[in-house]
Amino acid sequence: ASYEAAYSAKATEAWVVDAATGKPIEGVIAVAHWELSAGAMKARSRLVQLKILETVTDKEGRLFFPAWGPERNPSMIGYIEDNDPGIILFKSGYAPRFLQNRLEARAGALRQSDWSGKTIALARPADNEQRYLREFQVLNQEWRSIVEDKPDCNRKKIPRMLRAVYAERLAMVGKG
Repeated sequence: ASYEAAYSAKATEAWVVDAATGKPIEGVIAVAHWELSAGAMKARSRLVQLKILETVTDKEGRLFFPAWGPERNPSMIGYIEDNDPGIILFKSGYAPRFLQNRLEARAGALRQSDWSGKTIALARPADNEQRYLREFQVLNQEWRSIVEDKPDCNRKKIPRMLRAVYAERLAMVGKG
């Protein structure tokens, strides 16, 4: 990873399908985020979310994040991780999915997702309710980490994800 004064990203387009049937899934909420970090290896710390985008898949299961930038790097020491962007996929009735680029050098100001042009499968959770609960807890931790650095601003950027996670949490409480 290297520091850049500003970053941009190419558009990302992918298709989400049911792992068992191969059919497109409409209504999957997808959040992409590009995070600035500082330091190296174990001493790395998160600084701020440089960019957060949210979208929902259409009837064909298509998700699309538009190109963006340049966005000024507000930190003189921050850099975007090599595995950016992080992408979170969620739809009630399916196990959440977390995507990142392969861990390899992607130095430079223009960023690109490995998932662009790909088909992404979402699986129904196993009948094991405890496993689904663990997966859902990981989802909660992920979105919290996205909104914790600037709670007021970043929550407004992912309203669909927050509503869906809250509704799923209420449904789980109703079952218990």
